[in-house]
Amino acid sequence: MNLERTLALAVEGRLYPSVILHGGSEAARAEAAIRFVRALLCERPASERPCGECRHCRRIALPESSGDAETFHPDFFWLTRDLKTSISAEATKAMLRAAQLAPFEARGQAFVIAEAASLSGEASDALLKAIEEPIERAPRNFFLLAPSRLDLPPTLRSRSLALFLGAPNAVAEERLELAA
Repeated sequence: MNLERTLALAVEGRLYPSVILHGGSEAARAEAAIRFVRALLCERPASERPCGECRHCRRIALPESSGDAETFHPDFFWLTRDLKTSISAEATKAMLRAAQLAPFEARGQAFVIAEAASLSGEASDALLKAIEEPIERAPRNFFLLAPSRLDLPPTLRSRSLALFLGAPNAVAEERLELAA
């Protein structure tokens, strides 16, 4: 399945609860996640999503650019590695507590795990439980970003739609020479 077809599923409200965005660069994975979240939470009719202009679309941004209140969205969560080697179970469980609540202002919730390959075992198990037990009152979607889907545990892979974003960027020749 390609990116545009999968985005169409998001607009139609038929997207899997969990999507693995793998391949490509870290920036490409982050940008794809933002596109999905905007498509899911946009307030316009399905044929116009994502509009990029409504209050929801304007407030969904990468964490680095979300330093002010105008880009904060209460139904959009971005989890990054909090320890040097992994995303802790505590951070994941805190995010999943928010997933148990009804959306604050959008039609659903979106959760992005930026470095999903670094989920600790306990964090991965907690996430798996949330994916397997969807809440029916409002849609919630999880986006797992990783260089390769094979970096994730088999249990998460088997319960997620994997979307390949292309080959990673080639390493520049100068960097290879410096490493040698």
